Amino acid sequence: MNTKRTGITFAIATLFLSTSALATVVVDGVFDRNGEWLNAHTSEDFVRADGYLGPGWGGQAYDVEHIGTTFDSSALYFGIQAGYNFANPPSDLWLPGDFALNVDNDAYYEYAIDFSITGTAVTYTLIDMTAAGSSWQTPYYTDAGPWSAAYTTTLATWTHDFAFGSGLWSENHRPGEDGTSYVLEGILDMSLLELYTGGDITLHWTMGCGNDVLEHTAAPVPEPATMLLFGTGLIGLASLSRRRKNKKRES
Repeated sequence: MNTKRTGITFAIATLFLSTSALATVVVDGVFDRNGEWLNAHTSEDFVRADGYLGPGWGGQAYDVEHIGTTFDSSALYFGIQAGYNFANPPSDLWLPGDFALNVDNDAYYEYAIDFSITGTAVTYTLIDMTAAGSSWQTPYYTDAGPWSAAYTTTLATWTHDFAFGSGLWSENHRPGEDGTSYVLEGILDMSLLELYTGGDITLHWTMGCGNDVLEHTAAPVPEPATMLLFGTGLIGLASLSRRRKNKKRES
């Protein structure tokens, strides 16, 4: 077997498979970790016996289980699954936080994504947190922050009809607790993120108490056209290698 040729063929197949991963993300209120969010999320679905989550206590109702993001030059997909009910919080004191986006690999989150829920529909609002009048509020456990965006102006507002869902998806809630999980998903037009400098983007979320926090950092997914050119280059290298071997045999 020609191992070099086989390796190149495998690399091309892997590249095209990875390209299609972004297109499989659908906004349906289900955080499918083995499908649409495969290799595009961070998981921490665990509640200790005494209710400790980290950095605080609270049990399943405050557990952030999975969070994910993936993007290319056109769109950014974001999603979260938690024991926390975004539409009906477990406490009037500890309200849901806003999604936070770090788009230039510094220590600050440049954008917030606020949301409101009506049935299964979710309306999202994008905020530039570097603009005058915008600031991040911190939760009770401050080391879980940022939490909520205070702002006076917005960049965009859009609605997804089936972005909120719930089901028995938690794997590690405490015995005797309700194991229901709740999901938010959305799509953001990348052209709105004018502060994006290239490279990775980090998505972050916590609730007002800050009992739990989770974030995920994603690298940009190459465009299909770019992958096609790269794959064509690999095919060219394979053909060149075969021609060289044939010439050696002929000589």
